[in-house]
This record gives sequence, C-alpha cells and structure tokens, in this order.
Amino acid sequence: MPLFAVERDLSQVPPERFRADLAGLVTACNRLQSAGKKVRYISSAVFPAEARGLCLFGAEEPQWVREVNDEARLPFSRIFAVLDLTPACAATSLVAARRCDRPPKLRDRGSRAPRWRRPVAKASATSWTVGPARGGGCSRW
Repeated sequence: MPLFAVERDLSQVPPERFRADLAGLVTACNRLQSAGKKVRYISSAVFPAEARGLCLFGAEEPQWVREVNDEARLPFSRIFAVLDLTPACAATSLVAARRCDRPPKLRDRGSRAPRWRRPVAKASATSWTVGPARGGGCSRW
C-alpha cells in the first residue's frame, strides 16, 4: 500500500489538542474503509522546535488521504508521497502494519524469549547455543 505524509503547521495548536484531534483521523479512516476505500492512519510525529507535524497514512489513492483529513477537520499544509526504505529485516509490528491491509496479530508470548534468542540444539543434547531463527537473520514472528 502506498504511503503518504500529511504536513501540519502546529504553531497555534497545543500538543495536547493535536493529540486529542488525532482520534478523529482514526474515525474518518474507519468511515472511508466501510465505504470500500483502502486508507489507514499509521502514526504521527511532532517537531516542536519547528512547530510542525507529520501524519503518516497508507492509502491506495492520495485523494482518500485528503478526504480523511477534511472529514476529521484537521488543517494541513500539504500531502506528499513517501518511500518506505525500511530494510526487510527490520520487520517490527509497525512496519508490518504499514505493509498489509490489516494489523498484525499479536500473540501472548508470556515469558518465552523471541525465536532469535531461544537456544537451538546442536549436535549433542547437552550442547546449547543461541542461534538465529529459521532462515537465518531477521524473520517475522
């Protein structure tokens, strides 16, 4: 799904108000999704020294990002396309959520260590070493 950033001027908006206003983006995305438009709000970042903010969206069409922001009544300076250059091995839940149409399923791991930290049996039953997950390197959970 293509990514888009929405730039905002926050010089007249207190951070608490901006944070509260973000809930409107989620509601607006849900309305557009129910109308068959693939658009989702992903996250926001604020640059306090510059009084600017960026909101990240995934959408099939850029005009749907505009519709979401108009419906949420959140003013913006511009909307522009973003390239995701995150390496494939950095597949965190956020990256995984941005790359698919549904959020990743989170499993309760309890006290179990992630696969890449679990001991892997070697030649003898008494010899244990820490090894990578199947396929080596990075992997999704």
